[in-house]
Amino acid sequence: MSLRLRFRDAVIVRRRTRAGAWLAPAPAPASFPPKPRKRRRSPPPRLPRRKRVCSAALAFQVPPTGFARHYTGVVTPKGSLTVDHYARIAAPAAPSLGAVGGGALAAATYYVAITYASPSGETTQSGEASLAVAAGNLLAIASPPAAGNATGWNAYVAIASGGEQKQNASPIPLGTSWTEPAAGLVSGAAPPGANTTGWDAFLFVPDPVGSAKYTTNIIDTGFDDDLRVTSEIETGLGPGQAGAPALAFSIDTWLTGGTDPGVYTPWTIGFLTMRFLKGRIDYAPIVAGAVSFISDFVITIDTSPRIEQGGSFDVAAGGSVLVFPTPFHFPPFMPAPNVLAPTGAGYYASATSVSATQATITIFDHTGVAVAGTVSWSATGE
Repeated sequence: MSLRLRFRDAVIVRRRTRAGAWLAPAPAPASFPPKPRKRRRSPPPRLPRRKRVCSAALAFQVPPTGFARHYTGVVTPKGSLTVDHYARIAAPAAPSLGAVGGGALAAATYYVAITYASPSGETTQSGEASLAVAAGNLLAIASPPAAGNATGWNAYVAIASGGEQKQNASPIPLGTSWTEPAAGLVSGAAPPGANTTGWDAFLFVPDPVGSAKYTTNIIDTGFDDDLRVTSEIETGLGPGQAGAPALAFSIDTWLTGGTDPGVYTPWTIGFLTMRFLKGRIDYAPIVAGAVSFISDFVITIDTSPRIEQGGSFDVAAGGSVLVFPTPFHFPPFMPAPNVLAPTGAGYYASATSVSATQATITIFDHTGVAVAGTVSWSATGE
């Protein structure tokens, strides 16, 4: 059996006909966003004679932790901040400057401006500050205070007023000062001409939560059995994101008459004796700028097909219910039973209302009237 926890709006059901043919699944809606999807799976080598029956769409267990469902059906990590945190950040005040001993640079007067950096952009520059630094000393700039959803700040420095250039390759963390390199200033970009902080409707989860967790509802396989379990998780990167998600799959299982232990074991592929199962995806850490969505999650539980059969089953006129000696997980394939009695031409039998545990067998004569008799039978399934 294969249990497909489909994160799209459409429910997809894929089953076999009684003759063993596959029925085509319903079409799925387009994924979001329209970018190539990455597939993470624990690749099982196909075992001989194994077949899978797919059923669909277990819903969110309420509540998921750190995940939200996008309107397209995919699942994304939640943001840690609400929309009102994304007002445009004002430019910082003119920076506080100082000097520290070090290097072998000549005396110079430095001109400095700073900006805030946020997930969506950068503010315009602060007012300009200046400081004369003696020979054998290096310029030091204090960090501005936290503001809005700022994640860092940038330093722009020059030795001529109005000629400031960016000195840091990536935003400096708030609370961390900047000190001039011993080799002196570097060439960089000029301060931005526009404030690009604030809410951006097209920014994909700019401040994600640090971790997220999705747990399925209980999956009941029907009865205790030795079953193989594996999973497949289909992901894609959000717009403007880069990297790969740190996803882990684990399972929690127990037997008939037992209680849920609530203990999740990291899992790739393998056999275990179980009846009930819950699967869990852990996404941690979630890194801003490398946020992925989950578009599909498939837990496959399978076992080898087996044959149940009987050489002599008595059937009453009008039909009798045959209870399989050992139940199946899904309704098996049953060919027409072989009529042993009455003997003679024109008698035939049918198997109807086939379920995982039983079937109704009826014997007919050549006129179509149900009669009593005896049959042999077989059923093949998993």
